[in-house]
Amino acid sequence: MATLNHFEDLDIWKKAREYCKIIFELTKKGGFKNDFSLKNQINSSFWFYYGQYS
Repeated sequence: MATLNHFEDLDIWKKAREYCKIIFELTKKGGFKNDFSLKNQINSSFWFYYGQYS
């Protein structure tokens, strides 16, 4: 069994980070581009977690 020293080593953590980055990029396109309230809410959430745990 593998030893974990940091939660960042978890595969699920790595996958969640990938999804965050994909969602962040998607907010720059299409309907999100003009829905500033929703875009800002999603991006604020992204930066909160990304900045807190990076």
